[in-house]
Amino acid sequence: MEITMPARFAETINALKKGAEKMTAAAAVKNIEGWEKSVGELDTPAAKTLLKDLGDLKEALQEDKPDGKAVQKMVAKLGKETLAIAKKSEGAMGEKLEELGSLLSEGTKATA
Repeated sequence: MEITMPARFAETINALKKGAEKMTAAAAVKNIEGWEKSVGELDTPAAKTLLKDLGDLKEALQEDKPDGKAVQKMVAKLGKETLAIAKKSEGAMGEKLEELGSLLSEGTKATA
């Protein structure tokens, strides 16, 4: 079953609202892989940057002992990138991107 972009937003937003620190590395990697597939379908410079950064985060989370500070920096960067894309998006897509970007950014502040 393929997950649509709005469903992907809802899934990630709900997980972040529960607390990013409560998400296991395996669950985060699974979520990232879904995003990689969705973002990979977009052909924009911002999407390519986001895709690279998602891959870097996934790689960091798959290490035997992930570096918490490095992961926080990566998530914060993803939050900023998502907010920048949100500003260029319209309607519900822009609203969901803005909410997602804010949650990513806020999550790193709360755990810093």
